[in-house]
Amino acid sequence: MVNMLVCLDANIWISSQLLRSPMGSALKFYLAQVNGKLLLPVVVEREVEKAARNAAREASRKFAQADDALNRFRSGIDRTDAPSVEDIVGEVRKRFAYLSPFLLRVPLSLRDVNEALELVFNDSSPNSPQKEEFRDSLLWVVARRLARRHHVHVVTNDSDFFVPGEKPRRLAPTLSAEVAARKGFLSVHEDFGALLEAANQQVTRPGSDAIVSELSDWSRVVVEQEVSGEVLSVGNVSRVNLEAFRTGKRNQLALAFEITFALQGWPGAEATAKGSAEYNHRSEFIRAATLEMLTIEQPGQSTRLIFFRA
Repeated sequence: MVNMLVCLDANIWISSQLLRSPMGSALKFYLAQVNGKLLLPVVVEREVEKAARNAAREASRKFAQADDALNRFRSGIDRTDAPSVEDIVGEVRKRFAYLSPFLLRVPLSLRDVNEALELVFNDSSPNSPQKEEFRDSLLWVVARRLARRHHVHVVTNDSDFFVPGEKPRRLAPTLSAEVAARKGFLSVHEDFGALLEAANQQVTRPGSDAIVSELSDWSRVVVEQEVSGEVLSVGNVSRVNLEAFRTGKRNQLALAFEITFALQGWPGAEATAKGSAEYNHRSEFIRAATLEMLTIEQPGQSTRLIFFRA
């Protein structure tokens, strides 16, 4: 019997490369150990497909521009065609089919839709008077319905589920009160690492300073690209958080990292790069480093969240 369900929002699916990322491997290993499933409401599946279409169109546009630029310096070479939008969506569907042993697909009921609309009309979290979040409301309604019979963990980095500006993130009061008042088990985590830490799945982190140095150098390049052209420049590393998790693959761990840099040019400003990587503890080799989110904080300014899509 399946007792644990993990529900990922669309952004998590995309930033984890449909669970191809190192932390995606760690999550799959954990679910296999506890006989858990990934809860996939139809609204999330469709949203992932929509995001794939949009990303494919934008990538195809940039690909065509780059190909045109290169063709100015060559002759006798046919134009290179990028994969079509439908090709990319087809790959997403193939990936979901491959993951089907882990998936519990859930259709929407009329009751789900009506309850989500109630959340929207009442400005209840994840909605607010300034912002309607119907799709997030549908995800929440489905999760809380299934939490009556299963342990349900929602993984989302959507700020509408949390108290603004707090670290570590805390669930919005209305959602927290709702969880406390209902029978069953329902929890919310901002990423795979938070979920796996809550399940006590972390292992002893590698102690090599070279790992932190390599991940810091790699992250610094990305942060510099994002703040280029601004008054900001990237300073020293001020904080590092590094956790390790099993993946079920021999000698291979998944690393979840958060690396914070001081930003010069604005008093108190800092940038935090959050991502994951594979680490072979025999060869001490790092690969597949993936940045999922960058947070840029400048006192007196709104916090900027930049999400990196696969």
